[in-house]
Amino acid sequence: SIPGDRAKANQHSCARMMCAPPKPPDDEDQSPVAPLQPPAQTSARAQTSARTETRAERNVREAYAFTLAAGAARGVWSYAVLSGYLYVLTNGSNFRVGLAEGAQGIAQCVVGVAAGWATDRCSRRAVCRAAALVGLVAVSGLLTAATLPGL
Repeated sequence: SIPGDRAKANQHSCARMMCAPPKPPDDEDQSPVAPLQPPAQTSARAQTSARTETRAERNVREAYAFTLAAGAARGVWSYAVLSGYLYVLTNGSNFRVGLAEGAQGIAQCVVGVAAGWATDRCSRRAVCRAAALVGLVAVSGLLTAATLPGL
């Protein structure tokens, strides 16, 4: 026979062996045997599983809270509220409001390109840490500017 035919026959016999139903026990071995059950989890493994579920639940809650806070901040900072606030601060100057909004758009474009480059070349953890550091610097700068007299 041809080697290809032999391989096909071998595949069919292997498939029959893997899918064959289990053989009934011999008549000699009639002792009642409990069905094979998976081993019970050790307490450390169960605790690790419970801890992992707890971490996952906590991460989901934190992600929802962050999304809510980020959405609220974006709504205040990027949309009509910021423009109106800038209009009041600049004594009704549309030019200055437009200049500030344009600078914000350019900054978003530059940071978006830099963030895309960083995510392609660095680990996720490093990019997230850098973003957190930039956010903390921005918040501290905003708080400093808000407390300075005359601004």
